[in-house]
Amino acid sequence: MNNPMSNLTTKQRNFYIFCGAIVVLWFVVRFMNNAAQRAAYYREQAIRAAQQRARANTPPPAPKTPKQGKIPAVVLTDLSNLSGAWMGQRLLNQNGMCTLRLEMRSLPQKPEDYKGYARLNCMPPAGLGSLRGGRVLPRQQRENLNPVAMVLTGVPEDGSLHFTLDKTVVAPNDDCETTDLT
Repeated sequence: MNNPMSNLTTKQRNFYIFCGAIVVLWFVVRFMNNAAQRAAYYREQAIRAAQQRARANTPPPAPKTPKQGKIPAVVLTDLSNLSGAWMGQRLLNQNGMCTLRLEMRSLPQKPEDYKGYARLNCMPPAGLGSLRGGRVLPRQQRENLNPVAMVLTGVPEDGSLHFTLDKTVVAPNDDCETTDLT
């Protein structure tokens, strides 16, 4: 019997071994990355559950007696501590693990207002993304692999920032465009 591996030179055999090692390493790194993302998600959920339990066990505050005149609404200060990049992740049923990255910069002419630059990127559930480069994924999940990018303007409103859409840089593929967020 003629063994096809016996016809290979040492250089060719080493090349095939190297390629095989890269493929195995790629799968291991991808598995570890997915596991780390799942662990971060579960850790975040555990923290939220603990905070909700703590809030449920805290007695409500005593009602305040109104002073003379109108009680002012909650007013945000200059919000200078919110400038920078913020990021959060959440597992969404149809889109997989989604990451929202929001960069906020205060406006020079009005420091309490912000310009926001947001990017939303979703990764399909673990195990599906490696199927022939995502070509086997359902159309909706495959289209969500492209990040959605938008420019927003944020204005303080009742103790929070209310962002309205200025411009969509990269439109979503699912016709579910963001118009505002708080």
